[in-house]
Amino acid sequence: MKMFTYGTLKDVEMLKEYGATDIAENAYVKGYQMYSYRNGFPITKKTGYAGDIIYGTLFSIPKEVVLYTFDRIENYVPGRERIHNMYNRERVFVRRNDRLISEFEIAHMYLANEDYFIDHYIEENLIESGLWEDAVKEVMPWNLGK
Repeated sequence: MKMFTYGTLKDVEMLKEYGATDIAENAYVKGYQMYSYRNGFPITKKTGYAGDIIYGTLFSIPKEVVLYTFDRIENYVPGRERIHNMYNRERVFVRRNDRLISEFEIAHMYLANEDYFIDHYIEENLIESGLWEDAVKEVMPWNLGK
């Protein structure tokens, strides 16, 4: 199963332990913004604006890992009404920096339930760079090696 992750689930060593292959750390999606939720983890918002970009990791992983591990981490229950999930897994167009700009792949991405996080989509929480590492550096400067 193709996945695109941008925060907690993008650690390459962890992904390899779960059996991920075809790992590309130079991937991104357009039309989404990233925010920091209480300086603990990233949340996303779909904007549809091509200038809004989130950078992350694209990879293939066994479907069972997604269903039984990643979905639980992201509090996503397939088939449950979207409003009751903390994140929803959706298919998105993913591009890679080492490919032509017109080339893309379709992968699954966890998108924050905007109703659940509505009070946190404020300017001071916006991660303008689209890189979760930039937010982590600000709140956990000792974690620069990760």
